[in-house]
Amino acid sequence: MLNAKGLCYNKPMTRQARSLPPYRPKARPSPRHRRQVALQIGLPLALGVLLAGALGVAAALSPRATAQGGSAAVILLAGLCGLAGLPVLVLLIAAVVVLHKAPAALLQGTARLQRTLQRVERLAHRLSDRASAPWLSLASLKAGLQRLRKRTSSHPPGEEA
Repeated sequence: MLNAKGLCYNKPMTRQARSLPPYRPKARPSPRHRRQVALQIGLPLALGVLLAGALGVAAALSPRATAQGGSAAVILLAGLCGLAGLPVLVLLIAAVVVLHKAPAALLQGTARLQRTLQRVERLAHRLSDRASAPWLSLASLKAGLQRLRKRTSSHPPGEEA
């Protein structure tokens, strides 16, 4: 039996959800990708470390510092500055590693979340179909009885329809 919108009362209202294909990481990055990573991440990082080291050595060996007899103090200060920059270097390297691995982890996490939400959606559809089935049956029965009553009242007994 159809309602005013043309929807069937007796069929469940479930539908199939679309899903992403499973995540399959590539075995190895392409040579082009490795070259891009080396040029865009490794090279600037290495140049920064070399520049910081060169500035420390230049400050330690400058003629002005050695002329004043404080070359040992300058070397000590340069070493302390290098040690202070070491945690920043470690954090930068850690950030590079995390950002390199993040897309794969995010994709796996979102795929797992999507599967969980699809299970919840299927469960909600099943529960709503079960909860609404008695009411739809009653509505269908009521509509059938009203139609039967309308037919019997519009045609008196003995006449053919």
